[in-house]
Amino acid sequence: MIELNTPDIVGSADELARRVQEYSQSQEKSWRRIPYLALKADHRCGVLNTLATAYNKGLWGVGEKERGLYLMYVDLATGIIADPDKSLRRKVIAPARREEILLLASDLDKIDAGKIAANLESRAKQLCLDDSPANDVWRDQIRVRLNLSEMYVRPADWSYR
Repeated sequence: MIELNTPDIVGSADELARRVQEYSQSQEKSWRRIPYLALKADHRCGVLNTLATAYNKGLWGVGEKERGLYLMYVDLATGIIADPDKSLRRKVIAPARREEILLLASDLDKIDAGKIAANLESRAKQLCLDDSPANDVWRDQIRVRLNLSEMYVRPADWSYR
């Protein structure tokens, strides 16, 4: 029988969660492109709440949804995998819990910012029946209202913990 050393297992889990968080944060430049690309892609062949959250709040939902919320969000200004309750309700970017981050370890594509950006770029180029010049005007109005540029900067009324 194998003996399990609980501190070793906990230490390994902490290390894995830290490395997943570091992987996400190492892609900061790609994450910062996503709000702008999400706005360009929104209202092309439909509407996705995930896209609106990206450009309105600077957050990208990851993990399985629970009660209509994602388990975690990536802060699109830094790449931090964040707690959804604090991020959405209190404008505070606080790291997600270890147990949640570990769920991403087996599916790193969910936090591959380069792939996500490429998918959004592709979606933004799609031509669909519901596209109209009014959508382009709408996008411009949103971009101006949010002061959204190609490289996202989090508004000053948010904080980090």
